[in-house]
Amino acid sequence: MKLKSLVVFVAALFLSACAQEMVKHKYNATAAITKPQYTENSNTMGTVLLAVNWNRYWGCGGYENAELRSIGFDHMPNKHTTNEQAPDFILNGSAGGPDFIVYSSMLEPGSYAISRIKIKVAQSMSDVGYLTLERSSLFNSDTPLGGEFNISAGEVVYIGHFGLDCATKPMLWRYHKEDKKAFNEFVEKTKIYIPYLNLSNVQFRLFQTNEFGHDFSL
Repeated sequence: MKLKSLVVFVAALFLSACAQEMVKHKYNATAAITKPQYTENSNTMGTVLLAVNWNRYWGCGGYENAELRSIGFDHMPNKHTTNEQAPDFILNGSAGGPDFIVYSSMLEPGSYAISRIKIKVAQSMSDVGYLTLERSSLFNSDTPLGGEFNISAGEVVYIGHFGLDCATKPMLWRYHKEDKKAFNEFVEKTKIYIPYLNLSNVQFRLFQTNEFGHDFSL
């Protein structure tokens, strides 16, 4: 079964099962990078840089509204065998902040495949549920279906801006800065938020996917 077909099936399943679930996050988010951590480990670990829009999208893919709530990634080769194990890198959010929030975390070098997506959807104030994709649908055995990003020791790597696409069904979408000028402006603003990061040679290396974004390079 192709991933896009599976998305529709799994989404319907989780929507009906979770309609009465209280809003909560299943896993704790990966800690943001700190200055002492970066100073000590910047040469042996990689730093991932991205932005996420957790805000509410109105009129999204047949729903009254939808919100991205969680995205997670597994370090490859994948050592996790069930949906119950926490992703190695995970971000959680809720509506109400800026359009895009910038995140940076330190990760072990290597490849990371998307392993969890959770989207809150609503048809009304009382009819609320979740569309959730986990390892069982984002991997075929050990092969990732949703996409990956790569990071090496000593690097700071920008992997994209993440939000929702509402054209058909609410789904994760990896956006990106459209040209070098826009990317450089993003980097300059990030220096204000995280002044201790060395962004003099930040790499534009997007999360690569055939399902949740289009190929692009500067």
